Amino acid sequence: MAWLALVLTLLLEQVRPMPLRNPVYAAAGTMADATAAGMNAGRRRHGFYAWLLLVGGVLFLAGAAYYFALSVSWWLALAVNVVALYFTMGFRQFSHRLTEIRIALANGDLATARSELAQWKRGVGDVAPTAELDANEVVRQSCEHGLQLAHKHVFGVVFWLVLLPGPLGPIL
Repeated sequence: MAWLALVLTLLLEQVRPMPLRNPVYAAAGTMADATAAGMNAGRRRHGFYAWLLLVGGVLFLAGAAYYFALSVSWWLALAVNVVALYFTMGFRQFSHRLTEIRIALANGDLATARSELAQWKRGVGDVAPTAELDANEVVRQSCEHGLQLAHKHVFGVVFWLVLLPGPLGPIL
């Protein structure tokens, strides 16, 4: 069932790609911030407890929904898998910027390619300024960043989908 869910998710994402700002990621970030604010007492173990409570709670709810759906119908369980994969995978979520950079470089517009790369990498730790990059360096950094995102949003999700049943792997 996992492979069928993966194929259906990829097809769904081609028809209706996830927006650049994934609403589930935003909600997860808000829940993590609220958990950290409410449970941070200054010790490392408190962070572990907060993570365990948050992730364990979400996994419990997703697992309960999946097993309830599986008890009702195989098709309903497949739908739960597809929904979980759709919101966790993000196959086309990062490819838009890469396409814009490729088009800008193909048109000889290095300034736009630099700007797109800077916007794409915004929010990623310590980002070096892109104003002085030549075309080869823009391509190198674009490939590097795209590969990192593919590992995070595609390969990692598929790996965990294979290891853990139902939506538990992709959510974890």
